[in-house]
Amino acid sequence: MSTATQVRSTPRGDSLLGGVAVMLVLNVVQRGVGFARGLLFCRILAEDALGLFSLSNGFLLLAAPLVVLGLPGSFGRYVEYYRERSQLRSYLVQMTVFTIVLTGFGTLVMSLFGSQLAELVLGDASAARLMKYSLASLAAVVAFNFLNELLTALRQVRAVSWMQFVNSLAFTIFGLGLVLLWESSAEAVVLAFGISCVVAMLAVLPWWSEIHAEFSADRMPLEAREFWQRLLPFAGWVWLTNLMANAADMVDRLMLIHYSHLDHQAAQALVGQYHSSRVVPLLLASLAVTIAAIVLPHLSHAWEAGRKREVSAQVNLSLKLIAVVFTVGGLLVLWGSPLLFDWLLAGKYSDGLAALPWALVGCIWFGLFAIAQNYLWCAEHARLGTLALAVGLVLNVLLNLIAIPFGLSAIMAARATATLASVILVLGFNWKFGQRLGRGLWVAMLAPLVIVTGPALGSVLLIALMVLDWRVKWLFDAEEEQQIQTVIGRGIAKLRDRFPV
Repeated sequence: MSTATQVRSTPRGDSLLGGVAVMLVLNVVQRGVGFARGLLFCRILAEDALGLFSLSNGFLLLAAPLVVLGLPGSFGRYVEYYRERSQLRSYLVQMTVFTIVLTGFGTLVMSLFGSQLAELVLGDASAARLMKYSLASLAAVVAFNFLNELLTALRQVRAVSWMQFVNSLAFTIFGLGLVLLWESSAEAVVLAFGISCVVAMLAVLPWWSEIHAEFSADRMPLEAREFWQRLLPFAGWVWLTNLMANAADMVDRLMLIHYSHLDHQAAQALVGQYHSSRVVPLLLASLAVTIAAIVLPHLSHAWEAGRKREVSAQVNLSLKLIAVVFTVGGLLVLWGSPLLFDWLLAGKYSDGLAALPWALVGCIWFGLFAIAQNYLWCAEHARLGTLALAVGLVLNVLLNLIAIPFGLSAIMAARATATLASVILVLGFNWKFGQRLGRGLWVAMLAPLVIVTGPALGSVLLIALMVLDWRVKWLFDAEEEQQIQTVIGRGIAKLRDRFPV
């Protein structure tokens, strides 16, 4: 079969700058909705019910990519590859069929071991009813993730942002509705999560004609052997990467359930405290992951065009900007934390408040990991990202065995330390394959640590760092400053065009 490429004159989809701008606008609103929803769930639900929801939600995030072997995770890397070769249609058909089969098989197998799974995940075999609701929602979550990954890879950023916004809004409406009108339980929230995924997928129907046009003209067949030889190794490592990332997100809660030496209700309440400390930090982490997913197809396009130095520069600048901006955001959260925990949450989560600084640092570092591993994915060395996460996971477990007796703050510090180890490993691997690392990048990696010194001292330290950078260029070099000024200038020009006043 001929593999000659049919080069597109211009890439379809939204531009990088325009796409990120649209994403940021909708995500600001979406994160606001999610933030309010998280606070309301913390306020309305009992601590143990909140803990059960946190465990169920972690299970869904872990199981969704697990049952489909990470296949949709390859979209960001290979949609552009097969589109350029007029084989996108065949690629997507095969991906869809295998995703449906794997989802059905995985859900069926897990449903046969409902009680055992409830004991493992929720710490209580009698919570089999909640596990049934979780498995019922799993198929909707898998389908939502599949469509989200596909639209992101097609660079349909407006559609992705709208779908995620509708998902967040529907989850809020159905979640609060079921909790207030049906029952105040984790089952109500998990069911609402599954419903919101279905509603969000229906919300992108207006984009269907545009999406269909991406591959309707493709007629080049894709042989199954060629498909699996290229895709399976990459998808397998993406699957392991997702498994490690989601397992790392789940391991703290599981260890609190099984190693805190508390009865199941007290342990679930402690997980509720853990969840409360991560309501705001997870917004930062999820925003960074979204940015990484949007940027990946553009980096992949530059990599395929041979512009590897440009990919290195874009990854470095993204890491520095995310580190600084999110550190500012973390400090603002600390300044507002007394109002958040003492007033809005009625003082129910004092342990969560104490653990908040390290939760912020850990989530920022995880966001940086998501940005950094894009370089490895472009270089088709996803397995090394998996290795970095595996090392972080093992380190997290070992540190947790020491930290659990000292409370949530120590557990969060252990989690953040393990995440930083994963980031450092990924950067080392990136350097091996051509990414240029400099002093400014390492300064940016450590910048979030100012958060643990408190809002006042942390703000002073961050301001001092930025003043020092202005004088001696410790963080951004001259080329990066020029890029930032160019982007800001283009943004201002667009605003002036849109709003002449």
